[in-house]
Amino acid sequence: MKKFKFSNQLIVGLLFIGALLILIWGFNFLKGQEVLKDRKLVYVTYPKVNGLITSNPVYLNGLQIGQVRSLYFDSNHSGSIVVELLLKDKFPIPRNSKAEIYSTDLLGSKAVKIVLGDSQGLIHNGDTLSSSLQKDLFEEVSTQILPLKNKAEGLIVSLDSMLNVFRSVMNQKTQEDIRQSFRSIRYTLGNLQNSSEDLAEVLSKEKTNISNIISDVSSFTGTLKKNQNNIDTTFINLRAISDTLSQANLSKSLNNVNKALDDFSDILNNVQEGKGSLGKLVTNDSLYNELKLSAENLKLLLDDIKKNPKRYVKFSIF
Repeated sequence: MKKFKFSNQLIVGLLFIGALLILIWGFNFLKGQEVLKDRKLVYVTYPKVNGLITSNPVYLNGLQIGQVRSLYFDSNHSGSIVVELLLKDKFPIPRNSKAEIYSTDLLGSKAVKIVLGDSQGLIHNGDTLSSSLQKDLFEEVSTQILPLKNKAEGLIVSLDSMLNVFRSVMNQKTQEDIRQSFRSIRYTLGNLQNSSEDLAEVLSKEKTNISNIISDVSSFTGTLKKNQNNIDTTFINLRAISDTLSQANLSKSLNNVNKALDDFSDILNNVQEGKGSLGKLVTNDSLYNELKLSAENLKLLLDDIKKNPKRYVKFSIF
């Protein structure tokens, strides 16, 4: 029997094919694609991928369960992008789960995470998942900064308007008025300083008198304190007098006073009307003239008696 011999060319060819297979397996292993394990291929359609590339990881609850196999535009020419996800884990994924693209770090590296749904049905090889996009850091910052930007722009506009108003108000006349106001304030402060110095000088000169006044006031308050009992007694007596006056029949006394004043008013009226002797004396001129004449005659008689007493008095001793 004739033995079969491998030629050198065949051996080299087999070794080359084996090395190529090992190279392909190693390359896929390094990329996370284990050829010998069961895998599911699912599709997701996104309006944009935000920097997602082939071989980016796919996570489920933080654990990597696959990777992005490829990306290409949808055949309907809508501009949407189809992403193929190669999943190697056997974890059951509900049919209504979502594949969300998100940033894994501040540098913008992308990955896909599976957000589990609550459907009873599970995805199979070749199924399509719903898509979702998480805002990246730049978009988040832009969203947060945009309101501040709008407020800053509004503030700048307000400041510009205020500056325009300020420029229109602060004309040459207004500036001169402000300078004059400051000069007046400076003059007033100088007067206040002079007044305070004068007051300090007066207080210094009258220091002894002020001390005496304070001493007198202190002595007076001490005297009041010592005579507090007497003062209390005086107030008690005044209260008793006021109580006695309040309890007295003042209305009757006032009525009597009013009646006396009325009677006196009637007498004065009678005198003015010439009633009675006093009224006739006051109102009758003839009676007044006669009384005046009698008084003059009486005065003449008294004067004559003083001058010529012998005419009226005769003395006889025997």
